[in-house]
Amino acid sequence: MKTKLIRTKSPSRRVKVVFLGWSADDSMERLFVSEDYDVLLVWDYRDWTFDYSILNDYEEIRLFAWSLGVFASGEVMSRCSQRIVRSVAFAGTLLPIDNAKGIPQKVYELTTNTLSPAALKKFRLRMCGGAEGLKTFPLDDRECDIEELKAALVSIEKRYMANGAGSFTFDKAYICGRDKIFPPDNQLSAWQTTTESETIDCEHFDFEQMRNIFAEL
Repeated sequence: MKTKLIRTKSPSRRVKVVFLGWSADDSMERLFVSEDYDVLLVWDYRDWTFDYSILNDYEEIRLFAWSLGVFASGEVMSRCSQRIVRSVAFAGTLLPIDNAKGIPQKVYELTTNTLSPAALKKFRLRMCGGAEGLKTFPLDDRECDIEELKAALVSIEKRYMANGAGSFTFDKAYICGRDKIFPPDNQLSAWQTTTESETIDCEHFDFEQMRNIFAEL
């Protein structure tokens, strides 16, 4: 995993940890701005090594996880659960590849097996709900290493097949009503017996919704 720690102007004992979705990186930091908390961005799930020492000095942790970052955060943050005072999931579940509670298996495998620059562009268009939404996605104009992105998908699948959903629990899950990546009904099924959920009228990626929910976290 890769991380980037963004510190406030004054030393802080509080941090908001953000697990980003697949194909995202620290270019998204402008969504996640805080004057009162340090912010730790986490991405790149090709491997599952996480440097817990980054969090040693923090007494309070707040967690925001998006898309496939929901599963990734569950794999990592259960070790820090006693210091997590609030955790929210946005547009994802702890079962990333599941026909009823995650991304349908055939869809996930097709994304992995056919990934190309053109396919990635199409994926992001669907993720953002079209060309207008894509304009707000910070990574659109940056070149991506397709093989690295494919490796991340393979890594997530292997980890999930080996470990399952794990035992981490979120305080709240935001379900995106127009999500074309994680079907909304699957998200609802995943959370309905374990976690408070709220369905909001947005796409899988929504700049304003994500920024506002993070700010209120």
